[in-house]
This record gives sequence, C-alpha cells and structure tokens, in this order.
Amino acid sequence: MTDRPAPAHAPAPYVRALMTQVLARAAAAGHPDLALWVLKENAPARRFYERAGFHADGAEESFDVDGVAVPEVRYVRALTPPPAG
Repeated sequence: MTDRPAPAHAPAPYVRALMTQVLARAAAAGHPDLALWVLKENAPARRFYERAGFHADGAEESFDVDGVAVPEVRYVRALTPPPAG
C-alpha cells in the first residue's frame, strides 16, 4: 500500500473492470471481434486499449469541430480464435 496518488493518466480500476465486462458480454453474445475509435492524439487511451488486447488496424477518419479536423484511429480486438484451417 502506498500513500501516493495514482498518476492522473492511469485508468481507474472501475474502467478496467468495465472493459472486462464489455469483452466478456460481447464474447458471450457471439461477437467475433470488437472495434472502437479513439482520438489519434490520445496516447493514454491508446495505451489502455493496447493493454486490453486491441490494436490499430490502419483505418483512420477525421471529424470536424469548428472547422478543425480531429483525427481518429480504429482499434480492433478478436474475441474468439479464428477457425482452424
């Protein structure tokens, strides 16, 4: 135990627990994979998703906020192993 606070960029335990539940429920529902979009510049979020088994698949899109393009990248994660063969 420590009296130091967690770093501001560290995800709270409930965020990890929520991700665990999302992955479990999606797999139980028979989904073969999950995809999500994250801001390209959001390094802490990208690290969180990478630690959760997601990877950037190369897809990128931008949306406009007051005339400024905000780039996003798509992350994916397989929930079931691919079929043998």
